[in-house]
Amino acid sequence: MIEEWELMQIRDWGTVDAGRQRSFKITAGTMRPYLRVANVFDGFIDTSDVLQMPFSNKEFEKYKLIPGDILLNEGQSLELIGRSSIYQGDPPDCAFQNTLVRFRPGPKCDVEFAHLLFQHLQYTGKLSAVAKQTTSIAHLGVNRFADLWIKVPNIEEQRRISNILIKWNRAIALTEKLIAVKRRLKQGLMQQLLTGKRRFLGFENDGSKQEIQIGEVPSDWKAVKIGKVAHEISERAAPEGTPVLSCTKYDGLVSSLEYFGRQVFGNNLDNYKVVKRKQFAYATNHIEEGSIGLLRDFDVGLVSPMYTVFGLTTEMVDPEFLFAVLKTETYRRLFEALTSASVNRRGSLRWPVFSKIVVAIPSLPEQQKIMSVLKAVDREVELLEEQLRLLKLQKRGLMQKLLTGDIRIPILDDAA
Repeated sequence: MIEEWELMQIRDWGTVDAGRQRSFKITAGTMRPYLRVANVFDGFIDTSDVLQMPFSNKEFEKYKLIPGDILLNEGQSLELIGRSSIYQGDPPDCAFQNTLVRFRPGPKCDVEFAHLLFQHLQYTGKLSAVAKQTTSIAHLGVNRFADLWIKVPNIEEQRRISNILIKWNRAIALTEKLIAVKRRLKQGLMQQLLTGKRRFLGFENDGSKQEIQIGEVPSDWKAVKIGKVAHEISERAAPEGTPVLSCTKYDGLVSSLEYFGRQVFGNNLDNYKVVKRKQFAYATNHIEEGSIGLLRDFDVGLVSPMYTVFGLTTEMVDPEFLFAVLKTETYRRLFEALTSASVNRRGSLRWPVFSKIVVAIPSLPEQQKIMSVLKAVDREVELLEEQLRLLKLQKRGLMQKLLTGDIRIPILDDAA
């Protein structure tokens, strides 16, 4: 660390405040929007789900956000504690809840540099080190955060450093937008192709339709109950060392240890169910969240006894096609409706009901043509995600050098 950089506590660099506690007992005042931990992500604020609560005029002045305020997650899982973003003024006239900490930069602080430094403190575990762990939630603590010692350059050098790192942020943001565009494209294609609304040359019919649970599909597609092309599997004997899998909303069946970073299952696996490559498994009590997977990455795995495992009984259905159909938002909503209607008040969707769900199956060549297009989009997303990973890795490496003074940014001579 460079000697001429100033050593100070965060509280001396700006003001640090806790947000307003939400209480249903407080009903007086004007309803105002406020941000909470669910809105603040790493480098951006999600305004799609902003709640409101009543504030008196005096309270609102105290908790009102102004553009340039930095919000950090106060209560979160240990690895996400201190996740932060800059409030840019959207939504306007907004306050913040006590699940967040607000840092308002002082005169010696460049807001972009401060945010980059707070990100660096989070990435390197400095914030989680001072957090207080309760049950599953860790708390950063306003005073613990404010008391942290930091070393910072003068504001001119702060700006030079932030200007360089902002270029990486822009590249990261652009790549994230491209990924989001590709994912929306895939969702649109899935909706069109997997319901027969759009068909490839050589597979068209006369345009006639048939009605199934999810709406209209081509009349030349075979409408069948899942139980007619698949059967439930309840195998429980697996070789020692067989990986335990978890079913995720977006990634399907993945190694539980790798996904959670720790063991979340018990040591006794005798009652765990076996799932084999190209077989399906879904979380019986959570399928309405989209938790269904197709095993691709392992020859065999184990899943919780609370899962339902099934496999195809015919070669005329491509497992990848059926998986794509069952992962659509249309079928997720159907799972949700069937789960809500379940006589089991725990909200499960067991095989006897699941097996009666109707799917529309085109010919095998048409299934394979559809999947070739969707897989091409998947590949584009995978390449962009790898590019994003590398950009973030490069940024963190550069942050380590610039924010500790290992690399200095020279002052450019305008007259040169």
